[in-house]
Amino acid sequence: MPHAPNDPGKGSAGRAASPPGETPSAGPRARWVTEVGAWRDMARAWDELAALARPDNPFLTHDWLMAWWEVYGVGRRLALAVVEDGERLMGVAPLWSGRRGQAGVALRTLSYLGGDFGGAEYLDFLVPVGGEKPFFAALVRLMDGSGHDRLRLERHDAASRSHVYLKVALANRPVMYQTGLGYTYPCLTVPETRRDFETSPLAAWAGAGEQTGRIRIFSDVPADRREEALARLCDLHQAQAARRGDQGAFDDPRKRSFYAALAGRLAGTGRLRLSGVLVDGEFAAVEIGIGAGAAHFALESGASPEAESLGLDRLLTASLFGSLVGRASSYTSLKYHDPHIRTLPFVMRPTLRLDAFFGARGRAAAALKALAGLSREALGFLTGK
Repeated sequence: MPHAPNDPGKGSAGRAASPPGETPSAGPRARWVTEVGAWRDMARAWDELAALARPDNPFLTHDWLMAWWEVYGVGRRLALAVVEDGERLMGVAPLWSGRRGQAGVALRTLSYLGGDFGGAEYLDFLVPVGGEKPFFAALVRLMDGSGHDRLRLERHDAASRSHVYLKVALANRPVMYQTGLGYTYPCLTVPETRRDFETSPLAAWAGAGEQTGRIRIFSDVPADRREEALARLCDLHQAQAARRGDQGAFDDPRKRSFYAALAGRLAGTGRLRLSGVLVDGEFAAVEIGIGAGAAHFALESGASPEAESLGLDRLLTASLFGSLVGRASSYTSLKYHDPHIRTLPFVMRPTLRLDAFFGARGRAAAALKALAGLSREALGFLTGK
């Protein structure tokens, strides 16, 4: 099985021995889990921890991340950093390890699982409130002895306070900590009651699209048609993107495989939802979304030219939103082209990108990056741009 670079040794279940120069001590201890089989065995404990740490975040569940790894983990090294206090699981850093470029230098980098492909957003560490300080102290000690040059966290949830605790834990080490704005998505508050929904603009959309003999709307596609709906979603999305002159989310066939794997894992759980509009018996608009706790996230959608012209894609959003009344508190659209949502009152949910650099190679790359930034600023000052 592949393992993390410079992993100083493994015992049972992918356990790493203490880094060179470090002896076992009392209190929280961190170890690497580098074998997929050991990660699978953690499924129940992982989701119990996720329910405590981030109950409204589906992108940190075992099913989501395992489906992502099965598709996008090829050629990568699993590097889960697990912190325990005796037999108690305190927290997990869901990471993979590999070489990634920075200022022309290939750095040994730890990155979030799900952070660069697959459509995951709002990634984070799995650590319950109150346990952050000992968790990050143990995590940084583990990374110090791992031989990595950089920790890169993409699509980190800006609403989380975990990066603040990480920065404190890194303060006395030779690191450079940078925070940059990632992606920002609109989030709607779901009405608490049906009456609130019936007076909202979304209900007006739904009312304007009364079903006819040609049209049938599913806020949740029946199980016997989900495979068909998922395949249709990918095709409709790509055709719609081509009409806009865009590449489309499913240009990479791995994303189709990822959603198929995810749908298989979540079948029957009620967390993955495919919504669709049938026109003359064929899906003309389809949306895929995922929920956790009181949150729902719209992932991708696709619509035929006829569905767009008739506003059926808007009707689909309204129907889905109405079905969430009483069951969810927020609806966040991760779709880049969602003009219907942006016409309604919403708040923005930002993500962040964070970098921390370790050791001599990391410090050198950080210095080059800072120098490049100063050079750009100086050039802008001289040219007035």
